[in-house]
Amino acid sequence: MQHFIEHFDTEKIKFLTADREFRGGTWLKWLELMDISVRVRVPNNTLTHNRFRNCKIPVSRLFGIRIGEVMTLNSPREIWGVSVWLSATRTADE
Repeated sequence: MQHFIEHFDTEKIKFLTADREFRGGTWLKWLELMDISVRVRVPNNTLTHNRFRNCKIPVSRLFGIRIGEVMTLNSPREIWGVSVWLSATRTADE
């Protein structure tokens, strides 16, 4: 990523798409520092606070959706120490 930025600058990056293997607070904080938007697929068991902010729950419990539906939460949540917007979709194979 640093090599790309050295040659093309961050202005060429609309957003970075990453799968579950590319996760973690250090990585997300660095992307935030570099002003790079990111779309990361997070594991269902990733913890975040509930809507009352009094306990941590798996992100999968935030979304009561059916197969084929898409949902985005109406406020950001913190995962891995970074404030992010969470969205979900449910496929036939879960």
